[in-house]
Amino acid sequence: MNILTHIHRIILSAIVLVITFVCTQRMRAQEKKITLADAISSALEKNTQMITSRNTLASQQSRATVARGTLYPSVDASAGWNYRENNSPTVTTPFGSTGGTSSSRTYSADIGASVVLFNGFANYANIEQANAGVASSQNMLERQKQTTTFQTIQLYLDVLR
Repeated sequence: MNILTHIHRIILSAIVLVITFVCTQRMRAQEKKITLADAISSALEKNTQMITSRNTLASQQSRATVARGTLYPSVDASAGWNYRENNSPTVTTPFGSTGGTSSSRTYSADIGASVVLFNGFANYANIEQANAGVASSQNMLERQKQTTTFQTIQLYLDVLR
């Protein structure tokens, strides 16, 4: 019984020590002070609407790159190789022998290029549309930055009251 009592006291002491440590850490975490600049920086980095706006801008920039790529020539290349072997039994007839092994190899290569000479200025219209999408996304990102900053300032000041 004496050993069990001693083990219980050790376990109880360990539990009290862990609880004290956790509570102390939480109190320290609550004491951490965040400046307004830190709050705004964190909000601009982690806000989901900001992330979405940045991703939309990146997507529009990629779309503009693809649209500009339609002005360049297109080059295609392909190559192939084929090997065929035919094994058939040898048959001897009065007219001669037929059958045996035959094989054939085939190689091929193709290279082609194409360029759009005129399509009613559709390529240029697509480029202008893609560039307008980039400009729109940049403006939306800037507006989202302003909104996020304003909301962060409001919430920060609400906490200070």
